[in-house]
Amino acid sequence: YMIAIGYHVTRDNNALFSYSEKEAVLTIDPTDNPGPGWEAFMDAFNRFCSERGARPLLNQTPGLSHELLNEAFGGKVAEFEAVRREWDPQNRLLNPYFEQLLNP
Repeated sequence: YMIAIGYHVTRDNNALFSYSEKEAVLTIDPTDNPGPGWEAFMDAFNRFCSERGARPLLNQTPGLSHELLNEAFGGKVAEFEAVRREWDPQNRLLNPYFEQLLNP
């Protein structure tokens, strides 16, 4: 059983929420394990990574919170939300998952 997957990601400074904006990065991604303690492990893993300047993938990070998102991307969250509101004033494209990340 593989407990983690690692890979190299080339620098990408074009995406607003890029996790490799400043430089190429190596990632360590735990694989899914629905056993006891998995959610607590992922919460601790996310905190560990955030404290070291890592940036999450918004659509693939279990347990991602508004707090972790702001720690990782700072003012870019507010910048994105302002543009999103301008282009989607009726929230037609805002699902509950992203709503809690952007506006707790």
